[in-house]
Amino acid sequence: MKTLINFTAIVFVAMSQVSIKAQEVPADLLVEAKMKFETAFEAEYGKSPSPEITKTAMDQYEQQMASMAASLGTAAGKEAVQSDSMALALKNRDGLKFMKNYRDSRTLSIAETDFEKKQVAEIAEPEMAVNQLDGLALAKDPELAKDLKKNTEIIFPSGSFEVDVRAINKLFRKARKEFPSGIAFVGNGKSKTTLKIADLGLTDGDVSRLSFRDMTIDCDNDGLFDKRRGALTLKLTNVRLVRFDGGHGGCTLFSIDNGLIVHAQDTDFVGGFGSNPGGGRIFDHSDVLVGHFERCSFAGLGIHQRLFHSISRNTKLWMDECRFDKNFDRARAQRSLGFFVEFSDCKFDVKPEQIDWAPKEK
Repeated sequence: MKTLINFTAIVFVAMSQVSIKAQEVPADLLVEAKMKFETAFEAEYGKSPSPEITKTAMDQYEQQMASMAASLGTAAGKEAVQSDSMALALKNRDGLKFMKNYRDSRTLSIAETDFEKKQVAEIAEPEMAVNQLDGLALAKDPELAKDLKKNTEIIFPSGSFEVDVRAINKLFRKARKEFPSGIAFVGNGKSKTTLKIADLGLTDGDVSRLSFRDMTIDCDNDGLFDKRRGALTLKLTNVRLVRFDGGHGGCTLFSIDNGLIVHAQDTDFVGGFGSNPGGGRIFDHSDVLVGHFERCSFAGLGIHQRLFHSISRNTKLWMDECRFDKNFDRARAQRSLGFFVEFSDCKFDVKPEQIDWAPKEK
């Protein structure tokens, strides 16, 4: 018995050194705890505990309760701070700040946040462009990217062009510069302008309000984005995405570890043009993923395997008036995949549009 008393006392003393004093435990709760302790002790030992043992146990119990209450209070307080910060970020249309606070929180699921569908567009939409850059000049000389200013449109005419994004990525990483907000790659129509671009990282930091519109993006048998650091807010308008199905591990359109908020309108996600048709994914694991897709089409993809494959549970997607070339059980998908996805006025088992497109010969 002496060993038991000493052990309990040691635990009690150790806890009292690190615990935070809180209000006393209510008397009725102590009475109930004391009865349960004595009953359990007697069932195990065969005799009732001595008053000394019971007192030591109850002192320890009170200390543990106080310490637990303080810990819960600290955790709840931190969560309240993060929740308020996320709400303020949404009010200010700051997607990057929202994702940072969400990553720091870790206790809420994305479905439990106040993120609404209408806010995706507000966060991803670029501000009005005040500068322009000739896309042909950038294709010839990637060094021009170092002078990019906030809210710049990079204009491409009809034709096929390639931008050396690896050179741009290297340029910004070497300079340790942030990629400017509100950069828009603009073509002359998705059946007229093709931009070959793959593994777009741009910087090790966050990228805000990046956009592509009126073009076909040739991913060159790779993913469109490969960002191991930093989050991204993105707008796609009247874009066709092809050749992301090369079949290897990097064939993911959006591989952005720290978080992605994407708004896509009238955009086609088309498998079948890559070197291993069907061997590509739309999303990869991300700390947070929020997306609103309006009037978009998904063709040449296995629905469960390639559209929703590798999505984390920190995901909230809205699909409005979208078209899918395969049919599947939406209710089952929502239950089994473990994240929030809402389909509204979507069509399934739709025959894909015939696309007259081929990569430009080198």
